[in-house]
Amino acid sequence: MRYEIASELVTELMKERRAEIDLKALQGVVPSYTKFGMATLLPRSEMTFNVDSGIQIDGISTSGTKNREKILQRTHSDAVAVRYDDIKHMKKSEYKEIFTGKKLVYIYHDTIDSYGHQGSPFDAAELAIDELKGLVRSLVNHVSATKIIMTADHGFVYQRSKLEEYDKITKVKNDAVVETDRRYILSREQAEDMNLLNLPFNEAINTNAPLQVIVPKGAIRFKTQGEGGNFVHGGAMLQEVVVPVIEYFDKRSDEFKAKKVEVQLTSITRKLTNRISYMEFFQTESVSEKKLPINLKLYVTDDDGNRVSNEVMIIADRDSSDPKDRSFKEKFVLKDLKYKKEDTYYLVFEDDEESVNPVVNKIPFTIDLAIVNDFGF
Repeated sequence: MRYEIASELVTELMKERRAEIDLKALQGVVPSYTKFGMATLLPRSEMTFNVDSGIQIDGISTSGTKNREKILQRTHSDAVAVRYDDIKHMKKSEYKEIFTGKKLVYIYHDTIDSYGHQGSPFDAAELAIDELKGLVRSLVNHVSATKIIMTADHGFVYQRSKLEEYDKITKVKNDAVVETDRRYILSREQAEDMNLLNLPFNEAINTNAPLQVIVPKGAIRFKTQGEGGNFVHGGAMLQEVVVPVIEYFDKRSDEFKAKKVEVQLTSITRKLTNRISYMEFFQTESVSEKKLPINLKLYVTDDDGNRVSNEVMIIADRDSSDPKDRSFKEKFVLKDLKYKKEDTYYLVFEDDEESVNPVVNKIPFTIDLAIVNDFGF
């Protein structure tokens, strides 16, 4: 998951959930590849790597969910590791069966990585955001989860257009090469090429001999056989190694629930003396993560609720910090009726998106028309 996707996820969660959410950025590992990034997210005392046995933590392979659960349970006996695909259709009772009594839960979600290699990463990112929102909802509602941390093993680089020859570079090929992919090479020797970067292998991972990580500069890929290569990772670009960390703290208080902005009538007068009147309104706050836009229908009614004016729509969706940019001036036209100055009329504010209780405000007015004209309303 890239940082930008995590940022959009946070925005969506803030709209939907009553929560305190913090988004941070950490530097991931190089190579920015699944098996390396995933291993470094596990608790450990010693981590080793070699070509034959892969990455191991305290002698246990980090490959596979069951092995990663064993690693978790060495330091947290009440830990569990599961795949998102195995729980996404579970009911509340099944959630409770798996997670009740567990203090540490790892849920592995790989929609972006899986779908990104096959199709559009944009569609994959949108699907991932929807799935993660649903997962958070299920964890909070089914097992009362209060603290959820979402992070990634790596990011990715994507090029929409067809790759050309200048987007690729020939791989280093010699006996010193230990492992290779589209965006990195592990080697016992440095590469002598101005288009390549030589970086020391992750110092947290022990190896039999010192290794170099060789990555192309920029977004260049190594040449490989077969199609694909538009969606890649493994290198050292910011899009690959800046890892988002979302800390989610569920709150039951309404204080953390996203609310719609308020719109107030700023005109001083509460008397209409003409069939055509102009009124001024003000959006009191800027639209933000916790302040959502509102679409308001405004009209004048009599004391029985009958409309006596036209309908005005105010779309309060402005995010400017300048109050002048959040002001509205609207025209109201009264119907050609007889009005009694001793009666009470109301300027009604109605939320256009609410169907149960749409009225958010009613301001009493008097109507005292000095001259009666027919405006053909």
